Amino acid sequence: MNFFPVTLTVCVIGRNESASIDRLVNSLEPLSGLPFGVETIYVDSASTDNSVSLARGLFDRVLVLDGSKNLCASAGRFIGTLEGSGSWVLYLDADMTLHPEFYAILARLENLVASHGGFVGGLRDVYPDGKVRDRLVGSGFRENRTVPYFGGAVLLRKEAVMVAGNWNPCLFSHEEIDLYSRMVAAGYPVRYTDTPMVDHFTERIPAWRTVTGNFVPSGVLGKKFYGFGQLLASRFGSGNLLSLLRYYPYPFLFFLGVSLAACFGGLGLWGAALLAAIATVVVVSIAKGPHFLVMYTGAFIQLLAGWRRFDPTFVPVVTARFERPPHAISNELEVAEK
Repeated sequence: MNFFPVTLTVCVIGRNESASIDRLVNSLEPLSGLPFGVETIYVDSASTDNSVSLARGLFDRVLVLDGSKNLCASAGRFIGTLEGSGSWVLYLDADMTLHPEFYAILARLENLVASHGGFVGGLRDVYPDGKVRDRLVGSGFRENRTVPYFGGAVLLRKEAVMVAGNWNPCLFSHEEIDLYSRMVAAGYPVRYTDTPMVDHFTERIPAWRTVTGNFVPSGVLGKKFYGFGQLLASRFGSGNLLSLLRYYPYPFLFFLGVSLAACFGGLGLWGAALLAAIATVVVVSIAKGPHFLVMYTGAFIQLLAGWRRFDPTFVPVVTARFERPPHAISNELEVAEK
């Protein structure tokens, strides 16, 4: 997007996002004013619409992944990280827009200390009716403190991502907490800034669908239903379960509490069983929220269903790549100057 050495790679992933690409790219236009080089990469997950043809005229590089039953968001971020030449990577989904206030954070990239693994700012969901829901702003996060997790929209130092082992392309979901825990264990904390970062344009899902989706593979999660089981299979197979337990403890505390309650009940120790059950409910409800009791109950089913779906041999393959000619970038700058 400019002629300086590349410091920032913007990695956007998507599948059949032709209706969203223009909106996202418009939000990225001010990045050309940053005092360092910026490149934009679009990684397409085997779209069947005209996403690729649209992206070819809007991104510096477009990479098309081969269709596979194992293709997932993490596979796109895995490839985008490998292909990017910037020392920092801003990960976005095609149905998002970058908030103008976050440019101030990006402008400081070259002055950040090496121990910074990344940043995540304020995120909000925007629904078709125009209503919004804040997901991080005002949720108890403290400015410049290490976050306990991050989502798909995040700014990360590429070196930190690679030292931690890159995104796991084999996970249908939970790839964010997987990478987060490996990065923090490697000494690269990700910090929070209350600066607005992205708007995520999404549909509002009824509560009943959200609840049932935790228990039914064909529900609202789709194949993401299997991600938790894949995550545990991955960590168990690599012998790297400890960092996950350390930085993502609450599902396992829930499983432990339920197991203890069941064991005590099986032994006829009903008082101890009741105490274990109450303690589990209280701890999870206070630490995460009552709705996580439902999520973690469903997670046990997801674990059993997803474990056998983990395929450690899967490697995403780029079947087509398109580079925007340098003169196209020059022409854009000339038009902007006029």
